[in-house]
Amino acid sequence: MTPFKKTKYPGIYIYQSKHRNKLYAVKYRRANGSPSTKRGFSTIAMAREWLSKFEESKRNGAEMRPSKGRIPVRDLAVKWFKAKENSLKPSAFSSLESSWDTHVAPRWADVPVGRIATADIQEWVDNITAKKRNIGQPASATVVIRCVGVLKGVLDFAVRDGCIPNNPADQEKLELPKKGKRKVESERRYLSVEEVKRLAQNVDPDRAPIIWLTAVMGLRFGEVNGVQAEDFNLARKRLHVRRSWSQDRHGKWHVGPPKNGTARTVPIPSFLVPGFQQLLADLPRGARVFTRRSGSAKPLPYPGKANGWREASWLEQGLVRAGIARLTVHDLRHTAASLSVQAGAHVVVLQRMLGHANAAETLDTYADLFDGDLDQVADCLDAVFSRP
Repeated sequence: MTPFKKTKYPGIYIYQSKHRNKLYAVKYRRANGSPSTKRGFSTIAMAREWLSKFEESKRNGAEMRPSKGRIPVRDLAVKWFKAKENSLKPSAFSSLESSWDTHVAPRWADVPVGRIATADIQEWVDNITAKKRNIGQPASATVVIRCVGVLKGVLDFAVRDGCIPNNPADQEKLELPKKGKRKVESERRYLSVEEVKRLAQNVDPDRAPIIWLTAVMGLRFGEVNGVQAEDFNLARKRLHVRRSWSQDRHGKWHVGPPKNGTARTVPIPSFLVPGFQQLLADLPRGARVFTRRSGSAKPLPYPGKANGWREASWLEQGLVRAGIARLTVHDLRHTAASLSVQAGAHVVVLQRMLGHANAAETLDTYADLFDGDLDQVADCLDAVFSRP
């Protein structure tokens, strides 16, 4: 029998493991009066915290059962993912699934929730970061933080169900990699007005309107896929952005509201109205404006090289013909922001056009575009202090 030695804290004992490591145990009584022991605490503080949580749960009539600590992480993950599937967009849910399959499950799926310590999670975080560095890529803080978020979410269920007293994956307890700054002007691609015109002239004619929608009006590509004929109000020069298509990692397509869950109205410049009139001439009101040339009912695939597949390579081919260095369709949305700022658009108007959650997000994303405002401030102050 393992010898226990009392500590100065009632109910807390010290003992040696079979490897002669110093550990702590808690002796307590269940609600029915039967005695029990919880072992394996690496510090006396953890043992005291567990006992405090246990006594609190017993007083509240929701006694925490140590036997529940033997439930493996994968069992609670099933519950957590089911809850998340009902509250997240498919693309966001797919990212969580990918994090679970790639990083979380291999390390934690079979581990009992009661055997997980913060130190073990920290070691896992460090290993993920190191592995990414070893393959010659910078460690992705976003990937690591998402993985920890998945584990934390599952362990929150464990706390709620009385399996463990507290969550060892709480992020304030961990040293996580810091997210890098957003792309700065030198790294982000902005096209000029002439380049946008040249690109629209050099892509396939049925794809030219996509250049205008992204590079001038700032739509995301998923929102382009969601545009229907009825969304255009050419008399008022407005486009209603109501839906967005996305594809999960299994290749399944989903339609839902735009990012941030809010529809918005985007202004249509007058020079685009005649082209849009021609585009919509023969379309029923509820028809999707952009479809595959193959006749498939699926939305357009995200533009890319795609091994020459024409459904996806139209942008790449248009860039080559236009003599413009390679960029992504999302870079065209950045161009819309740049051109709007050059035209004098207020940040709040730009935020509404781009569908950002708030103006702070717009300023944070495109801080480099507003550097000219600093010069205006300096000029104004110079004028004030130069007065006699």
